[in-house]
Amino acid sequence: MVQMSRKNAESIMSQRGWLSHMPESFRHRLFQHALLVKCAPGQVIFSPGDPAEGIYGFIKGMVIIKTAPRDSTPRLIDLAVPGDWTGDDGFMTGQPRRFQLVAQSGSWMMHVPLVAMEQMAAQNPMTCVPSA
Repeated sequence: MVQMSRKNAESIMSQRGWLSHMPESFRHRLFQHALLVKCAPGQVIFSPGDPAEGIYGFIKGMVIIKTAPRDSTPRLIDLAVPGDWTGDDGFMTGQPRRFQLVAQSGSWMMHVPLVAMEQMAAQNPMTCVPSA
């Protein structure tokens, strides 16, 4: 899988999706807390029932979001594209994950830990709610 520089990742995420509509100062604060995550094909990033531990932004590759009722086969509910974010449901409710996030191909993501999101929301609650 191709390497991803921090500068390139921030550029991609600044130009697409929710974050592209946020003030530069907010993006800068978010990037200070964000970690670059490299995922292998088939890697499960989180599953239903996992604790909420932050939000994920999609930079490169293919990531799928699946859900399933108990004792049922998981069903595809979304294909993430660069600039999309997920994980905000756990951030907003404090509840465990409801979906499964799986790297379909070698992928790069940006992860902002829950504690950082909580600190940013305490400073400015209106700017801390991602929406794809």
